[in-house]
Amino acid sequence: MLGLNKLKRLNIEAVEFPECLPEEGFQSLTSLESLSIWKCHQLTSLRQGMRHLSSLVHLSIWECEELDISKDESGNILDFHGGLQSLHSVTISCLPKLTSLPQWLLQTHNLEDLNIWYCDNLKAISEQIEALQSLQTLDIDRCSSLTSFPEAMRRLTSLTHLTICGCPKLEESCKRQAGEDWDKIAHIPHIQFY
Repeated sequence: MLGLNKLKRLNIEAVEFPECLPEEGFQSLTSLESLSIWKCHQLTSLRQGMRHLSSLVHLSIWECEELDISKDESGNILDFHGGLQSLHSVTISCLPKLTSLPQWLLQTHNLEDLNIWYCDNLKAISEQIEALQSLQTLDIDRCSSLTSFPEAMRRLTSLTHLTICGCPKLEESCKRQAGEDWDKIAHIPHIQFY
């Protein structure tokens, strides 16, 4: 479509996609800086075509109950092959199918800000989070199944702000001095529980 290569911001809200976003639509969006996908209840997968979003800085995905952001429409592991390297901020909220962080997210080496909210089935954060060496802010809110952090948290030397809210088991393991995971996060200057 004419002009899509100049589009900077795209909000997709409450659209009843059949199952996945159209592949061909992404190839023209080379200038897109902000993408928000919200309340697309029938959306089940993202597309490999998102690798073409070379200018994308902000990505938000909210309240898509059927969406598995780790796999493509064929059920294969989603891999953007080094795409999305401009991505600095990701917010993931209310995705019940999220059980672990997707591979593509752990390959976004310029990511600075990661927010994970209301993902009750998130059970673990992979040791591969170590690859996010630019990460400065990590906000985890209402992820009740998350009980601990990986050892790799120690090696996130750029991480300056960690916020944990409504994650009772994780909060217990991260208690100052006494928690099992305290040593993994003690280097972070600003840690907040609320």
